[in-house]
Amino acid sequence: MMKGGLLFSDRVTTVSPHYAREIQTPEFGCGLEGVVTARASDLTGLINGIDTAVWNPAKDRYIPAPYNAADLGGKAACRVALLNLAKLEAPPTAPIYGMVCRLTEQKGLDLLLANKNFFLKEDVRLIVLGAGQNATKRRCTRSRLRRRTRWRSPTGWMKP
Repeated sequence: MMKGGLLFSDRVTTVSPHYAREIQTPEFGCGLEGVVTARASDLTGLINGIDTAVWNPAKDRYIPAPYNAADLGGKAACRVALLNLAKLEAPPTAPIYGMVCRLTEQKGLDLLLANKNFFLKEDVRLIVLGAGQNATKRRCTRSRLRRRTRWRSPTGWMKP
């Protein structure tokens, strides 16, 4: 069925230009790389990005306080709210790292976990939010349990 869709569609799009290249290889093509490669002239990888009309902290009704590049005043209130939501505490100078993605190695979680000691030793906070592979979720949970005060990895997606 997927092969038929690829063959008879007007265009083929993917989530990124990189993924458009990846699915033309045996490693990521899942047996369909030949068909995808044959349709390469109709294949487009969409650039990842955000819709700034929707994701704009100056106008976002779901955050505690608005802010923009000229006035960062509301950002501190958003930081406090995020830390409270994640049940973390941090001094005002401690960086907060965040990752929202599918919990798969393909999305870079393997790189994060390979460097977990940085997040566990340094005075930083890490919030990982997503859903995905059970083995990857377990690895995040094990790392989180070592330093509950610095690492949170709730599963599932949070919706306003």
